[in-house]
Amino acid sequence: MQQSSPMSVAVVLSSLLLLVIFFSGACAEEKQGEPDPLLMKHVSVERGTHIMSLKCGDKTNQGRILSCGHDAIGKSKVEGWAKAASPTRALDYHNHHFNSDRWDLLNLSGSDIVVSAISKSGTTPAPQWTQAIVSTLLLITGNWPPLDGEAALDRAQWVDLRMMPPFVLAEQMKGQERFARRVLKTHLPLDGLRFDPNVKYINVVRDPRDVAWSLYNHYKVVTPAWYGAVNSDPLVGPPVPQFDGKVNSEKQIFNDWILNDNFWAWNFWHHAHTWWSYRHLPNVLHVHFANLKKDTKGEVKRIAGFLGIEVTDDQLEHVLAKTTIESMRVDKLMFSNMADVMFEGGRESFFYKGTNTRWKDVLTQADNDALEKKAKEKVPADLWEFLKTGNYPPTGSKAEL
Repeated sequence: MQQSSPMSVAVVLSSLLLLVIFFSGACAEEKQGEPDPLLMKHVSVERGTHIMSLKCGDKTNQGRILSCGHDAIGKSKVEGWAKAASPTRALDYHNHHFNSDRWDLLNLSGSDIVVSAISKSGTTPAPQWTQAIVSTLLLITGNWPPLDGEAALDRAQWVDLRMMPPFVLAEQMKGQERFARRVLKTHLPLDGLRFDPNVKYINVVRDPRDVAWSLYNHYKVVTPAWYGAVNSDPLVGPPVPQFDGKVNSEKQIFNDWILNDNFWAWNFWHHAHTWWSYRHLPNVLHVHFANLKKDTKGEVKRIAGFLGIEVTDDQLEHVLAKTTIESMRVDKLMFSNMADVMFEGGRESFFYKGTNTRWKDVLTQADNDALEKKAKEKVPADLWEFLKTGNYPPTGSKAEL
């Protein structure tokens, strides 16, 4: 298994210590007894040794394929996988960001809400919009108790985040037992997630050009603490390379990631295709970032309806006011100070512009033609139309969006 490039031991240790202190503090008021042994199981020597002995693409002892996330997985394989009536796990995802094993260790409930997206689509900075909307809906309607010093978005656990210390995840999940509804975050493709027909899933998408532009702004401001955390050993697959000027433009990320499937981030097309394949299920909702921008009120009402949450006009206006990018930049009860540790410029750079189509003055017609060709190779035509425009398939299709 390929290991990370040499890194200062001090940087790695200090990064992990910062994470322990931060996450432990975030859940200090929620600790209930000892960490759950079930949640600790995934750090067992046997499983860890097994995963570390494999190469990306090998079969694991669960009978699934080990994916390091950036693999270019073919359209036909997704179509074959999607023939089952309900999503099944076909891949184990392990890399600098992911440990998909953790989902095996949660007792899911019919009241749970899972928010998913490919990176930079609207769950993490751009801004952490969908999570903020869901969290504020739960707060304003009494599904969550009032905030008591912790940030709202820290209550939404990114379950498959590898860098979070496992004992802290255990404590945080115990702390959520006092909530009427839990919010769980994932960046996994659907073929790596344990799917429960009783859980509500919201998948957020965005035009891949906007995704590439957003990732560039995120990547160029990460700190040594961030690198120390994501590239810490034991690492499955290649590390995240340093932003050292070689990735010198948004267009280069667009070329490497979106057009050529040759980038450290997980595969954009595969992620979108797996979730789209089950858009017809009644517990799966697709949300497009552009529609959130264009008709925020309408989309918030649609999300609330999907979750079975009734809101008054006053409550709706409160949600809209609390979840603007300007509000989240300054509201310490919405998002924690972790951005100050992991990103140069803190919240100001973490919550960047949250705008679309910044690529229009950069990409040429030839670039857009290459994208059209790539999309045709990688995903169905109706998915590509949705990714580009936010337009839902016509009435009469199997999609109920």
